[in-house]
Amino acid sequence: MTGGGSTAAASASDSAVDDPATHPGPATESAPADPATPAGRSAYDKAVAAVIAEFVQDVADDIEKQQGYMTSRLRRYRVARVVAIVAAGLVPVLATVPEIGKVWLGALGALAVVAESLIQLYRWRDSALAAMQMANAMNVQLDLFRTRTPPYDTETRQSRFSRFVLAITAIRRGAGDAFAGIWAEDRPPSAAPGAELGVHAG
Repeated sequence: MTGGGSTAAASASDSAVDDPATHPGPATESAPADPATPAGRSAYDKAVAAVIAEFVQDVADDIEKQQGYMTSRLRRYRVARVVAIVAAGLVPVLATVPEIGKVWLGALGALAVVAESLIQLYRWRDSALAAMQMANAMNVQLDLFRTRTPPYDTETRQSRFSRFVLAITAIRRGAGDAFAGIWAEDRPPSAAPGAELGVHAG
């Protein structure tokens, strides 16, 4: 009796091991949703929308960054320019005052020269203008894309997005060339980023 019961238990155990419902086996990766099906199409649309939203946010962040850079550079330029103008203007005025020694006059003249030299060295105004042109050109394209205004009005979402990416890439490439020209001093600093797109600052 005992032997028979053991045999039956072993048989039941073997059946349980072979039963897929009891031991489903190693997990397998689910196949990607078929874009041809409604569920697959919905997943694909969500993925595309996420990519578009991420890129649009990146462009908006870049615009804000360039605007901050422009403000910072213009502030430095204006401070240095005011110092140069005031120092240079005081020299001939104070030269008529006998109590003012030549040392102070020389110091004011040197201050004006240093301030002007810093302006020429760092080219704050030129780099600020390049950043402003880049931000303005990108902002124009972003507004056109968001409002589906030509050239983003009659195409599919993917086509509109591709055109938008190409436009932003061209602007960024033009800005890179403009900044390189500023620091290399081998081309006019007014080379407008995105000029090839017909976008102008202003």
